Amino acid sequence: MNATRHSYRGDVEKLIPRLRQYARALVTDHRQDAADDLVHDALSHALRSERHWAGEDVAIKLFTRVTAANRLRARACLGERRLSPTGLGSSDQQAHGQATHQMSQTDLLPHSTGGSPGRALDLLSLGHREALLLVVLGRFDYPQAAQIIGIPTGTFVTRLVHAREQLGETLWSSTQATAEKAERRQRSTHLRLVKS
Repeated sequence: MNATRHSYRGDVEKLIPRLRQYARALVTDHRQDAADDLVHDALSHALRSERHWAGEDVAIKLFTRVTAANRLRARACLGERRLSPTGLGSSDQQAHGQATHQMSQTDLLPHSTGGSPGRALDLLSLGHREALLLVVLGRFDYPQAAQIIGIPTGTFVTRLVHAREQLGETLWSSTQATAEKAERRQRSTHLRLVKS
């Protein structure tokens, strides 16, 4: 029994760096404390649920918990922006697994409007960002990542393709804008030199 418990807790502990990296990339306002809260909640739940989670894929359980909790957080932030009540009732907390997966993509658009390469990920909708991060940072295969989000694998693959395309377009636009700005600056410098 102790060996099993030690093994379970060891598995959970090994997942912490991956989980923290995922949470920090998932939170678009880049508040480290918000990301850490998501991870802490998931880890606390994992320890309380040891008896129920033993024998299951702990990584999938933990990442599902963080993903769902972040969706609740996004919904609360959206409500605040729409001047809705900010508090989430206990029924919302209990139903977070299914209800948050049913939110529309347009409800979960990011706040960021910057076009820099470092913020390109923030410009993806939450659903697209989740798909990309679960594969890249979470290191899950497509069926596992689809299970975490709560959608069919085919839908997940489509979402991932769109996420990669959007990210590529954003990075390309940002690169083009930077190149044009540099060219204008160079022309301006050249004109000043010619005039003097």
